[in-house]
Amino acid sequence: MNSLIWNKKAKKNGLISLLVTLAVILALVIAGPVNAVNIKIQTDKPVYSKEDGVIKFTLSVDIDRNEIVPIKYLTLKISNGKECRFNPDGSHSCPNIIITKINSGTEATGNMTAEGWGFENPDDKIEKKETEFGYGYGIGSEPGKDGFKGELLYEIEWNFVADGAQPGRYEANLEAYAEGAKEFTYVSRSTQKFNIKPLIPLPAVMDSAEVLGRLGEIRSLNGFYGFKNQDLTFGASLKSTKDGKIRGRTSLDLYAEKADSTKLYLNIEIRNPDYSMISFTKDLIEYDGKATFEYSKTKQGIWSNGKRTGYEAPAKADGEITVHVKIENGKVTISSADPKLPFDVETLVTHFIYD
Repeated sequence: MNSLIWNKKAKKNGLISLLVTLAVILALVIAGPVNAVNIKIQTDKPVYSKEDGVIKFTLSVDIDRNEIVPIKYLTLKISNGKECRFNPDGSHSCPNIIITKINSGTEATGNMTAEGWGFENPDDKIEKKETEFGYGYGIGSEPGKDGFKGELLYEIEWNFVADGAQPGRYEANLEAYAEGAKEFTYVSRSTQKFNIKPLIPLPAVMDSAEVLGRLGEIRSLNGFYGFKNQDLTFGASLKSTKDGKIRGRTSLDLYAEKADSTKLYLNIEIRNPDYSMISFTKDLIEYDGKATFEYSKTKQGIWSNGKRTGYEAPAKADGEITVHVKIENGKVTISSADPKLPFDVETLVTHFIYD
């Protein structure tokens, strides 16, 4: 009996082992053979503007540990015609290009044979090929400099503004030229795509203001009033522009508490371009804005005669409301008649800078 159970377990374990092995083999077949030489190129982000100034590329040539490749130089090619040829040590003479060598691979001698995607002649179709470059004995009395193994890794910064690159879509590719008894140029299998977006000038700034407010009064909040405790903070960093608009950020955080244990929290925030200016002077700043808000209410109830009465389930709300802001005579009034969350708040100006 025990022998029968043991045989069943052994067969089950063998079947599981066989399935795992088949799954691994299938995955390798689907993935295809691993390249001995892999060329990779990547930018630090997909979209750039002139304010960025430079585009950063990370370039790598990854050579399998069993292969040796006599790489003589590398070339970064960009679709606007920009090319930069540089040596394995990172040295070059390309204008508006900075190359930082991060890893120089390992210099090696021996049979130089490698497989990878590329071409023998520039007009050839790109294909995967194994190339025998011969035997590397070293150069002169300095052995170990005929080939490389491991990873050659570089960071390139291209000052595209200084080069006068125009807005548009671009592609970049990396080539690694190897030469021994034969020649072969390894290439990245896919290009790195990126965009340079046009510069959109912002309207000229007329005036700016920084306003902070504390120590105010919450007159009403979502139908509640008559608060026992309250605290609020107002902040605004604003600029008026020639086209009669306001840019910047406005925020309000407040807390209010009633004697029946009701606690109310509210945060609102206005950002570009959700402003509608009414007035922007040193004496009167007034505007409407579409604000995002987060609101919550809790009521634990009052403990009396050994029990708690008046408890209510917590309530939360968020979304957008229209807010009116008026800064005048050392006070800030913030209010909203939006039925989603009406409120009326006044706070004293504690900090005011107007340029």
